Amino acid sequence: MKDKKHRFEFFNIIDSSNTQRHLEKMARQGWLIEGVSSFGWTYRKIEPKKLKFSITYYPKASAFDPHPSEDQQTLIDFCRHAGWILACTVGQAQIFYNENPNPIPIETDPAIELENIHSSAMTSLLPSMLVLLLFVITPNIWAQYRMYRTDPLKYLSSYDSFIIIFLFLLAVFSAIKRLADYFSWYKKAKENLDSGRLPAMKDTTVYNKIMLAVICAVFVSFLVPKFLSFDGVTIRAVIGMLIYTVAILTALPAIQKQLKKENASKNTNRIITIGFGIVLNVSMIVMVVMFIIAASSQGMLTGEETYTHNGAVFTLYNDDMPITLEDFGIQATEDYTKRNEHQSSVLLEYFDCRQSPRFDRENYRNLPQLEYTLIKVKAGFLYDFCLKTIMDDRQDILPAEGEEYRRVYQPIDPAPWGADSAWRLEHSTTGFAGWYLLCYDDYILEIKCDAGFDTGAMAAIGRKLAG
Repeated sequence: MKDKKHRFEFFNIIDSSNTQRHLEKMARQGWLIEGVSSFGWTYRKIEPKKLKFSITYYPKASAFDPHPSEDQQTLIDFCRHAGWILACTVGQAQIFYNENPNPIPIETDPAIELENIHSSAMTSLLPSMLVLLLFVITPNIWAQYRMYRTDPLKYLSSYDSFIIIFLFLLAVFSAIKRLADYFSWYKKAKENLDSGRLPAMKDTTVYNKIMLAVICAVFVSFLVPKFLSFDGVTIRAVIGMLIYTVAILTALPAIQKQLKKENASKNTNRIITIGFGIVLNVSMIVMVVMFIIAASSQGMLTGEETYTHNGAVFTLYNDDMPITLEDFGIQATEDYTKRNEHQSSVLLEYFDCRQSPRFDRENYRNLPQLEYTLIKVKAGFLYDFCLKTIMDDRQDILPAEGEEYRRVYQPIDPAPWGADSAWRLEHSTTGFAGWYLLCYDDYILEIKCDAGFDTGAMAAIGRKLAG
């Protein structure tokens, strides 16, 4: 039979009353708390007993302390004489247990107990939440905003973008809720000190379990399509990231623990542990960037073949495209590369396609190539926004008196295209600039073809999108 048990608990160590009740329940089942880490709570097997637990708080304590301070040791010795045995410490919290069914309480003055809890929270809970909000969540949300501003249509059509934003907003909500719950309890406790005991904190275990289930479900919905749609190299990269995450969560506590055994000072332990964490993260970022560069240059990320021309390596794509040169009667199956950057969300479906000859093909500059962006608008209220975004991105203004347009989409007859409306891009000095913009019921197409579009090609596009 196992003499150790590891569980992922959902209690906040500041919540002494609910945590104590849980530990008493575990003791009745024959399990005594032995330690708390980032990987869960550790219990050791004992004879089932009715134990009493008490959690005290020492605000000056730190998880980096090599050993208890003189004041802490005095408290531990004093408690031992009263029958309270130290089970483990968790940062500023000390967890004691007592076999006496009616022991003398460790905390007898609720005002002092509240002051210790609040001081501990102000030096642990509040800073950790502020660091999370200011230095982790806020920069990442800003980065997401910048990505949206750079290419709003591509961003809104990315399922990954919604996943990331959802997770960050969930983290913001959880951090704010945790702070709000604590300060609400603190205010209530201060107002009721005359009652002789502190009120119990709100039990958040159910909420924490729901949040974990939601996060796991989101990650599964994010990772499963990656495993189903990508090649073995990308799958190995995802697995590598997961291994790295586990490794860093294991290495940092191990380093911290070893330095405590070596009797390193609190500040030395903190600097080395945090510094090692920074080095690991920077190293990981560098390795990821190097992997992406190397893999992309060899076509490893897509699983496509590559070819070499003038000493450079190019990827030979063969993606499915909604519209191809073959639809216009142009045979371009050999020595052509077809690339389709496709992504989809609940709002938009995005196709960024290019069909072009290989660079190592003779006279490749004189061969026809096709380039277009196709947007399927799933959320109708975004249709005008998408159209305006495409127009504004392609059109530009020549800075001069009267702000003369240099390139602008001019309306043309949509009938040959089978479209609802159509434009072509005109340059103020050179005339037609090669691009057409077409609107259909659910689609917006911006397209360019070096071979031009005869009536047959226009009709073929209409059949593809208008039906």
